[in-house]
This record gives sequence, structure tokens and C-alpha cells, in this order.
Amino acid sequence: MTISDDFSISSAKDIRHAGAGATVWSGLAFHAWLQSIAMLSQPVGDDTMSMVK
Repeated sequence: MTISDDFSISSAKDIRHAGAGATVWSGLAFHAWLQSIAMLSQPVGDDTMSMVK
């Protein structure tokens, strides 16, 4: 099971624990997962400052 199976991110900027399992993820693993998603993202209309070049 991967961390993306346990969490979901909506377009409304809402991060939720979606898994029913008892897997415990470290803060470092959670942050690394979020950062990997951010690195693949594209700018959207409501960005006050784009982090994507």
C-alpha cells in the first residue's frame, strides 16, 4: 500500500485521510509525498504566486 492510497487531495485544497487501513506514515513521508505532487503541478488561476516555472 502506498501513501497515495491513504490520502486524497481535492481541487478545493482539502487533504483528507481516505484509507481505512492502520498504516502509520511519518511526517517526513507525508511531506515528501506532498512535495512530489507539488513538483508535478501546473499553475492555476487562483495562485497568488506560482511556484512552478
